[in-house]
Amino acid sequence: MDRKVGKDVAEALVDYSNNMARDDSDFVEQVVYRSHRTLQQSVFEMFLKLCSEWAKCEKEGCYDLRNEYTVKKAKEIMVLMDGMVSTPFI
Repeated sequence: MDRKVGKDVAEALVDYSNNMARDDSDFVEQVVYRSHRTLQQSVFEMFLKLCSEWAKCEKEGCYDLRNEYTVKKAKEIMVLMDGMVSTPFI
């Protein structure tokens, strides 16, 4: 997958989240119950990589009150994960 596709997917996810009236249950159900289990591992790995980058934001000071909760919780997740962002590919 090339960088443009990754960028397009990221923009689509951000655009999707930019709706205060959205109902995430369909999205969550699709990923958790209707996606191949190996792909669920891949999605979780992407989540961990996001958390890793958000956790770095605290040190770098690239956050404010709008995303402070995300940065601090991501840091806690990374502590629990001992910094690991890779998942087994089975």
